[in-house]
Amino acid sequence: MRSTRTGRRAVGIAAIVVLSVAVVALSTLALSHTRTARVAAADERMPVPAPSETSSPSPSTTPTPTTPAAAPRAEERFLSFSGASAWRATAGSCEGAAPVLQRLDGRGEWVGIAPRGQAIGEIVSLDAYADGAEFVAGVDTACTPVALRTFTAGEAWAPRPDSLARSRYITPGAADVVHTRTGDVAAPCAAASGLRARGEVVALICDGRAWSRTGDQWQPLAPADAVAVAVDDTDILIGHRSPECAGLAVTRVSGDASSAAGCAPGVDSSLPVAIAPRGDDIVVWAADDIIEVRTP
Repeated sequence: MRSTRTGRRAVGIAAIVVLSVAVVALSTLALSHTRTARVAAADERMPVPAPSETSSPSPSTTPTPTTPAAAPRAEERFLSFSGASAWRATAGSCEGAAPVLQRLDGRGEWVGIAPRGQAIGEIVSLDAYADGAEFVAGVDTACTPVALRTFTAGEAWAPRPDSLARSRYITPGAADVVHTRTGDVAAPCAAASGLRARGEVVALICDGRAWSRTGDQWQPLAPADAVAVAVDDTDILIGHRSPECAGLAVTRVSGDASSAAGCAPGVDSSLPVAIAPRGDDIVVWAADDIIEVRTP
């Protein structure tokens, strides 16, 4: 694992369908497909055009930012990769908008998936695997957490109680409670968001700062003005505002050390954003764009 990276360039991939329109279209299709499935499915697919290169961003003269306001929880985004497997989702709400769950197919198109027979309300975690994906969500009117796993690219999903017990997630409907492998614990703030976990590493966002769970304690991480986190092996990636990046800066935290990992120019960090590692690179999902931040 490299702890120091140099050089930055971002490749923006513009999706054809605007996300806000997709949410409505996907939700309508899901409800017409099955009365019990709330996850939005897409008949319309979103082609991903070939990437075009952009020049490295120059430092911004933007004034020192204030603490970012957390996006509404229902609009939180999830993004996960494992080899050629790529999945993304919006959180949704048990009491409001249905979540959007999609995978990237072999033609480079995002395809909507709706687990049949499940009233999916709020997605709180999403993990891609080489042979499929798994997510935790609150279901039915009680918003009870369940873990669902697919080995068939989303054609069929099965409950996984064993996975639920060892999963880490912010409790559906209770943003101040985090489920861990040893039980529920209090989050560092009343409105935690963006939790990501891998192995023994757990990170989330609270009041514009990234936090990690060490033992039975939460530890704040620098830099401030954080809007998203991801876990890359044992490192934590933090997407944040910075005067050095006219968009979304990404910092890698490895133990007690941290280093600049890249910049995604043009990203509006006031909107919901998700970041995820893919190989040696970092991928940002912002607005309608999938942006790849590459470092040599």
